[in-house]
Amino acid sequence: MPLTPFHLGAALLVKPALGRRLSVGVFLIVQILVDIEPGWNMATNRWPVHGPSHTLLGALSVVGALLGKPACAWLYPRMRRWLASPDAATKRFLAELDPPSTAGAWIGALLGGLTHLVLDAVIHGDLQPLAPWSVANPLLVEGSFVWMHAGCAVAAAVGFVRWAWRSRA
Repeated sequence: MPLTPFHLGAALLVKPALGRRLSVGVFLIVQILVDIEPGWNMATNRWPVHGPSHTLLGALSVVGALLGKPACAWLYPRMRRWLASPDAATKRFLAELDPPSTAGAWIGALLGGLTHLVLDAVIHGDLQPLAPWSVANPLLVEGSFVWMHAGCAVAAAVGFVRWAWRSRA
């Protein structure tokens, strides 16, 4: 799912259970980093679209955790000022915009990389998730493109409602 917001569904679905142990910001940064390669390949008409960044080794790279935590530490205070509101529920929700812990950053990066790889491998035939050991894509499910997007959208909606409800408490 190059350069789409659908991957966010996986993070929002588990965020209420993990709370601050999962940095959604780092998760999103990993999504962007992993999709730079296919975005570039699509823009330059290269095949395969999904290359090394969409392998198990690429997905587990630590770049997201290393870049994600300082990026969130810089971005979150600015977002808090921009979104400032006297509403108590909004203030609790904004508490999630505190800079992530090291564990939250790592969990966000790992979950981001692995879910990205699995979700894309199910719908894209050009992925080789186990490269360099295998060129096969054992996760591919023909005809799953629309259903995967719909499932990710539902997961995002359910997760966001649960997260927002949890923020009220």
